[in-house]
Formats: sequence, C-alpha cells, structure tokens
Amino acid sequence: MSSSSSTARAEGGPTRPSTSQSLVVRVLLGIWGALMLFGVISLIGPSWLQELGRPGRVTEVRGYTNAGDAFARGGDYRHALERYETAMRIDPTFFPARINAAVVYGQLGRHQEGIDLLRDALQRGVGQRGLVLYNLAELYLKRGETTRADSTYREALAAGGRPDLIHARRAEVLAAGGDAAGARDELRTSIRAWEDPATHYRTMLLTARDTPENDAATVNAIDAALARGVTEADIARFDLDYVRAQVERDPELARLYGRLGLIEAQLGESIAAAEHLNRALQIWPANPQAGEYRSALSLLPRPRG
Repeated sequence: MSSSSSTARAEGGPTRPSTSQSLVVRVLLGIWGALMLFGVISLIGPSWLQELGRPGRVTEVRGYTNAGDAFARGGDYRHALERYETAMRIDPTFFPARINAAVVYGQLGRHQEGIDLLRDALQRGVGQRGLVLYNLAELYLKRGETTRADSTYREALAAGGRPDLIHARRAEVLAAGGDAAGARDELRTSIRAWEDPATHYRTMLLTARDTPENDAATVNAIDAALARGVTEADIARFDLDYVRAQVERDPELARLYGRLGLIEAQLGESIAAAEHLNRALQIWPANPQAGEYRSALSLLPRPRG
C-alpha cells in the first residue's frame, strides 16, 4: 500500500471533520492495512475474518475458532467443525464460532444443522445481520430451496449485506431458472458495486463497528456514519488509486465479467459480450475459464466496417 493510503488528503482545503467523523476515520485507518476488502466471503465476514479483537487476551474459545478457520480454509471441514464445536461448548455466545460452524455444516451436507445455527444467531441479534442472512441463503440454495434462497438474498441486501456479493449470487439463481436477462442485470449491478470504492468503504465501516475493543462512542459514531451514507468526502480520505488498482486485479471481478459476457452472448448482445469477455481476460489471463471465454469470443459475429 502506498503511504498516502493511511493519511487524510490535504489538497483543496477540505472542511474540518467533526469529532465523530474523525473518530470513524481513526478506526478505519487502524484496520485498513489488515482488512481483506476484495475477496469473496467464503466462511466468515470481514469482522470475523481478521484477528482484530481483545488485545493481550487471546481466550481459549478464540483459539479454537482460529484453529477451525485454518482447517476450513485448507478444506479440512471435519477437523474445522471439531474446533468450532469445542469453542461453542466453552462459550455458546461466541458467535464467530457459530457462524463458521454453520458454513462448514453446509460444506459437509448437514444443511439443517447450519440453518438452525444461523436462525439462532438472528434471534439473538448477532451483528452484521446482512452477512448472517447471506450465509443462510447460501444454505437454502445448497439444499435446493431456490425460491427461499432468493428471498433470503433479497432480505440480506435490505439488511445491509454486501451488494457486490448478493447481486452476483442472485444472478446465478436467475440464470439457473432460465431468466438470462434478469441474470445479466444482476451481474451488471454486482460489477458496479464491486468497482465502486464506496462499497468497500462501507464494508470497512461494518468491520470497524464490530471490532470488540471499540467503546460506545466509537460504535455510535460509526452507526451515525452508516445511517448518513457514504459520501465522496468520506472515501476521498483514502488512496482511491490504490483501491481501484486492487479491484482491477481481483480475480472475482474477472469472473463476474466473464459470466456477464457469456450471458450477453447467449442473449445476442455481441458488442457488450465481446467487451466484457475481453475485460475478463485482461484482468485475469490465467482464469480457468479463459478457454471458454475465448471460444465464446470466436463465435461472436464480427463488427461491420
């Protein structure tokens, strides 16, 4: 990261921020370097993905949860679940272990057990409701409950879930149901959100709000910022060239453009399809689907003139 990404910009003489705004910025700057903004959430949300909590006091339950995360990222779901279940026995209220266990239950085909854990988390008022609903929708989809999954994705979006992820998943649901035009529109919305720095800034706000060491004043300031909405002044405090450069190299964005191009080719939208398939190849030339993209490009009609 460039050094300018961790300092407020001075050009143009911006209006002096309020105390609450300054508090939010200080918290965000403290986590900016560690936060994985541009990867797809597979197991846990940003607030639980990073080791942000309780400095100097690594509890037993957190240790088991971290061990479970390591196993899960390596694809060893059986051992991951053992660690999460141990963590839940020690502290049934430690929600990161519950959420991760629910996702791993889904990987193991034990969908109902995962659904029960997530429903319980919602009833208990766990933070990042949109993220919990997103993972609940994923389990419904794995179980073949497409209609219920789609309604839960929409509920997750309304609850503040990440639009870049949710619109992409809704595109898959619509495409599987034969609604290519609807899938195309969802993918375009997902890409717009993915490329917008405001989306990632808002993800940072949600992450910062759930950092365990935050005091009430910090949480209130972040809640106020979320309620106000992200402004250009908010994101101008950071190195947007760096943010955009990271997005431009992100494999997930390449996948989104590739899927969009294939659907546009299916719909006969040749110009858009060619643009987006080439964009996918430009971002990630070694994409495992690169051959499929090139084949689709070869079948598109040549532009006249």
